[in-house]
Amino acid sequence: MTTVITRLFDEQEARKAVEKLLDRRLPRRAIDLIPAPPGRAKTDLKARMSRAGVHDSAIDAYAEALKKGRALLVVRATHVPLTAATITRTELAKRKAIPVKGITDDYYMPDGPDHAPNILKDHPLFLTMRIDRSRYEGRPISEGLGLRLLSPRRDRRSAIGGSRHVSRAFWPMPLISRKERNSSVIRGGRFVSRGFWPMPLVTRTERSNKTFRGLTLSRLLHWPTRV
Repeated sequence: MTTVITRLFDEQEARKAVEKLLDRRLPRRAIDLIPAPPGRAKTDLKARMSRAGVHDSAIDAYAEALKKGRALLVVRATHVPLTAATITRTELAKRKAIPVKGITDDYYMPDGPDHAPNILKDHPLFLTMRIDRSRYEGRPISEGLGLRLLSPRRDRRSAIGGSRHVSRAFWPMPLISRKERNSSVIRGGRFVSRGFWPMPLVTRTERSNKTFRGLTLSRLLHWPTRV
């Protein structure tokens, strides 16, 4: 989602426009100021304009105009800041731009997918940002900070260096005891009730299906149990 806006100015006026756009919080990588330095080949100038995003219909006309000591201002307005394209058009309208007929100086350039046989072609990446889209000129941030994006896999038993537990750093005693467990909470294996009640709490005699010995009450009184 990039809107490319190009204007032709005198070089001094173009530099003032760049300063104003930077004051309005447009990123520096989104602005290109292309003068015509002495001795530069015409083909190199066209290639630079093409990389900056100048419309194909305007490259030849701008190349001829730059021979007269003028400067081309190219702005790639994205979503940073909000309404960046409107801000750019408003600020450039306040300046005396040199008209160039028969060209497209304001168009939308879609950021479509770039099909390729590999991910890394012939340019470094700023982490995952494409350098041809971001216009970041420099080394990747990971390389500049000495960071590696990939690290060798190592099997570790602990998240702490040295395979130590966190508790061992301030608590020297083991958290888990390996001694044999007792079957009772009282030393010696005695129940608490045995301390004051000598009789067993659970009897092991055979159970009866009657609550009293002898005949049932109905049979004892000769009552019929069935009608």
